[in-house]
Parts: sequence; structure tokens; C-alpha cells
Amino acid sequence: MTETEMRELDARIAENVFSYPHTVINSNGVYGIPPNGNQMLDAYEKVPSYTTDSAASMDLLKIMVREKGRIQIDNLFYDGDNWRVFVLENEENASHAETLELAICQFAKNLFSK
Repeated sequence: MTETEMRELDARIAENVFSYPHTVINSNGVYGIPPNGNQMLDAYEKVPSYTTDSAASMDLLKIMVREKGRIQIDNLFYDGDNWRVFVLENEENASHAETLELAICQFAKNLFSK
């Protein structure tokens, strides 16, 4: 997954999971959230990097556990995609990724897509 694709995923998570207003990208390639409806690009708050920041992805995981109950995380050393995240007893919605943060984000996207 490219850096741009990861930032787009971060923006969708901010909108769909954390109920941020619609996120936009400014001329510097930074996804942002308009504060109080202010549309000035330099005033935008940066969207958290859920796909790369461990603390941000743990905040996301807490919400998923509250919403869906028991979630299992596996580290699959034998597989090219090293991490797997799924709702316990329902592996059909599992996400697989090379990093734990990215696996959590992809799983959240599946759970909270509108």
C-alpha cells in the first residue's frame, strides 16, 4: 500500500469511525479536518496517522472492541501478510497486512464503511 493510499485510509477512518467532518487534502498533500467549518487550508488540523501510529491505531481498536465485542489479532509468521485481525468466531471479515496498525485500519474500514 502506498503512502497516499494509507493517508486516504486514515481520512476515511477519521470520517467513518471518529465522525470527523469530511476530510480534505491541501496543496501540500496533508489530509485535514476543517476546524469549526473554517475552509482555510492552512487552518486544517492534520488527520491522525492511524495506519502508521501505534497509539492512534490502539484508539481505533478500542472503538472496534466496544462495537463488535471480542476481536482477535494474530501474528502469522509463516505468511507474507504477517498480521490478521477479525471478530472472534467470524473469520470471513478478517483483514491481513504487513503491520499491525495497517491490519487494524483495514479491518476498521470493513466494519465501519458507509
